[in-house]
Amino acid sequence: MLLVRVTKQSLAGLVIHFEMPWARLRVPRLGQDQIVLAGATGHTLAFGPGHLLASAAPARVPPS
Repeated sequence: MLLVRVTKQSLAGLVIHFEMPWARLRVPRLGQDQIVLAGATGHTLAFGPGHLLASAAPARVPPS
């Protein structure tokens, strides 16, 4: 996924600027680790999964 590749490059020291709000969704039991962008427009979905703004906000769960 493009967003994961860009994030890894950013962590490697390249300067990356995101214009869209995002959050990380992790479900270790299912082997999922995704970056989810706000909105579900074609532009957003071209980079990865999106969160429908009209749906419920995700809850923060502290790591166990």
